[in-house]
Amino acid sequence: MDTANLWLNSQLPAFIRGARLYPKPHHQSKDLAYYEEGKQGLAFHLVQKSNKREWILKKFHPPRQLDRDYLNAIRSLAPPGITFSSASRRVVLAKKDLQVSEGLYTGPDFENWLDGCILMKKVDGKSWKQVAQNLKTGKLNLPLGQRLLFARNLSQSIDLLMEAGCAHRDLSHENLFLDLQEYVVYLVDWDSMYHSSLSLPENSMVGTPGYIAPWLRIDSTSWDKNKSWQEKADLFALSILIAEILLTKKGTSSPGEGVNFSQKMLLSKRDPYMAEVMESFYQMAEPLGDLFRQTIMATSFEECPQPVDWIEALDHLEESLNEDKEEDDDSSSSMQVVEDEALEEKEEDKEEDNEEDNEEDELPEGVTEIEDAFEKFEDEDSEENSESLEEMEYEEEDILVSSSVNKSPLFNREQVKKISIAILIFLFLLVGHYFRDDLGSFFSSSGGSDSIPTTQIKSANDSSAVSEDGTPMVTPLEKYSLKILYTHDDLKMSIRDREVALNMANQAYVDIAPGNYPLSLTFTGVKILSDGREQYSDPKKITNTIRFGDNQDIIIQIDRQEETWKVLGN
Repeated sequence: MDTANLWLNSQLPAFIRGARLYPKPHHQSKDLAYYEEGKQGLAFHLVQKSNKREWILKKFHPPRQLDRDYLNAIRSLAPPGITFSSASRRVVLAKKDLQVSEGLYTGPDFENWLDGCILMKKVDGKSWKQVAQNLKTGKLNLPLGQRLLFARNLSQSIDLLMEAGCAHRDLSHENLFLDLQEYVVYLVDWDSMYHSSLSLPENSMVGTPGYIAPWLRIDSTSWDKNKSWQEKADLFALSILIAEILLTKKGTSSPGEGVNFSQKMLLSKRDPYMAEVMESFYQMAEPLGDLFRQTIMATSFEECPQPVDWIEALDHLEESLNEDKEEDDDSSSSMQVVEDEALEEKEEDKEEDNEEDNEEDELPEGVTEIEDAFEKFEDEDSEENSESLEEMEYEEEDILVSSSVNKSPLFNREQVKKISIAILIFLFLLVGHYFRDDLGSFFSSSGGSDSIPTTQIKSANDSSAVSEDGTPMVTPLEKYSLKILYTHDDLKMSIRDREVALNMANQAYVDIAPGNYPLSLTFTGVKILSDGREQYSDPKKITNTIRFGDNQDIIIQIDRQEETWKVLGN
């Protein structure tokens, strides 16, 4: 700590592995270097001011210092991918990694202090511990769809880890980070990792309270870390984290160890809270309840659900939610039809009332012409009908006006209104037919700068599809939303070699017939150098086949280092 504070107060950068790094000051005191304390050591926050990139320098507590060969092996054994970047891109420092020069912070004590530390780039997002706290206080609202995506990505990451013959061995709320903008999960703190080629360090950690499998317990104060030295060691903690991600909400209690569970709860299969969690899972989806029950009743890692089991259950729930949404949409459509029918009936009743009013204003029965009215008035002996000639002429004018307006004309006022609207629509369509390019240009350019571009793309087989009578078949287009998880502004996208404009958030809507299409993404690649630095390359165009089906909201994730992209959820 004293060494880090001296470095901070010198206001000088240290040139470590080719990067000029400064320690960040603590938010409560500018004279103290900002750090976070973990079970194995201290994590100091550094900043590279030239590009505002943030780094983490992990300094082990002396009793927890691990063998350098073990630490170096982790980088090469971790699977590729952004989720595992804090393992595959970190560097174990040696004295020679500090450059000595005027204007830089150096010195023998500082060299010794850095020796054996781990330098890694800070991952994006926040720890699940921070996210869960914001959920509990109501500062954050995380929809179920996003929770399912995070839980699925975590399950898929553990599956990839197992395929590589590895296990993290310390999955917890502190070592799982969520990027709420890009929907990416990160695993950090890899210094307990298992691989068959490695030997179990004597001072290795067994896990974090609130996530440790019950069968590892020896007594009230010790745990058997040898039982967790295997590739399935993450399965119990995976189930606990999925339960937390899906069920944590405003007002959820905190036991003081994990997000929602204490180690005492996990040791007791009859804890009331465990039963409550299981019931919540069953209410959400029966397969999820079965998997959580399987976890709680397990007596070994082999009896725990596999990541693929969780993926299938999560996908099943997502499909059910989509079906419910479609039913709600259909119900809304039905309600709209009922409302339309009620409106039509109301209009018909109004027309009938108008007709009745017209009938009241019509001439007496049998009188069809103005002359007949004169004859009828002359024949009547009533005094009230013996008006003067001038009065008769005035009444004749009134009758004439009344008959011209109300006496069952070709169209009443409501019909004239409808005919006028129909004529306007016809004229608009006629003009649009001859000037459709200009009109399309007008409407496409009328939106704001933040609007999402919409592109229409015909079906892949629209030119050859014909019906039995030989007429072309028209495949209806559907609207899809595409969001690419990419933070730079050089991204380009095309479907069937037709460029699709992206907004500033790298998102677009396309109207397209369901089916398989070639989708190309052009983006800047990145290469990780041996010293951990990133070197950017020229943009590369990567084309894969994408399916437009039932899922209307498509999220694409780019791996710039591997120069690949994939659709999340597939």
